[in-house]
Amino acid sequence: MKISVPKLPLVVSMVLTAMLSLAIQASAAQEHWIVDPQGCKVASRSLLARDSVLWSGACVEGYASGEGQLQWLHRGKADGRYTGVLRAGKPDGNGVYEYPNGDRYEGGFYAGHYDGRGVYTFANGTSYDGDFVDGASTRSGTLKLIDGRQFETDLVTGQTKSMARFVTPFVLSVVCFAENGHFDSSSLVRSSGVALYDDIVLSIVKTRAIAGEDLVRNPLPGCHMVGVGIGQGEYVVFHNDVAGMSVEDVVIRCRRGCAEESTPGPGYLP
Repeated sequence: MKISVPKLPLVVSMVLTAMLSLAIQASAAQEHWIVDPQGCKVASRSLLARDSVLWSGACVEGYASGEGQLQWLHRGKADGRYTGVLRAGKPDGNGVYEYPNGDRYEGGFYAGHYDGRGVYTFANGTSYDGDFVDGASTRSGTLKLIDGRQFETDLVTGQTKSMARFVTPFVLSVVCFAENGHFDSSSLVRSSGVALYDDIVLSIVKTRAIAGEDLVRNPLPGCHMVGVGIGQGEYVVFHNDVAGMSVEDVVIRCRRGCAEESTPGPGYLP
């Protein structure tokens, strides 16, 4: 079955999951330090030099530490806020992170990652309550949709990189498989904001699941969260186990006339 995707601005999406193995491999390249106006260092995985921070708490040996509020700024505008405990410049302990898109995480942190029990609440009211290890969720969390339906699943975590100036936000859905491995259902978790695109995404997920195409690494049985980015005549599927495409693909396909914008997704801290 061929699915027609409407013409849209080019979107090339990739999720960098916050798994420990990836964090170890890329830590040197992805983590650096930003200094607030008082001289307190705060760890950052963003490579955008224009980012800045404001820290309300204490400095210990030059690093933001203890309880306080950490305000991230992007091009001078508020871009995410953390309230809680920092240890040596990183969220560590219990805290709350508020994303600029209205999403919110409250729970445990360790060395700058979600870690321990936590609740991620989407701006639309959908919530995920589960355990996290080094930034990645386990399969034992509970996703509760605004209509009251509940699923035991994971939470897609990471950062979506879109090589376009104007893009439709990627869509999140939860897809479930029966005990025999056959497709059971799919439901919308986070909308793109356009009903047509949401319907297309649910059709893509259902079609791939029924056809047995690569959608999740282990669909037997249970529910998985899946993201889809739609672009000009194409789409990209991603989830916690497999990114939609490699960095090399992104560079090759967007060599001309593209401006990279990084959009925080669930589980991604600046």
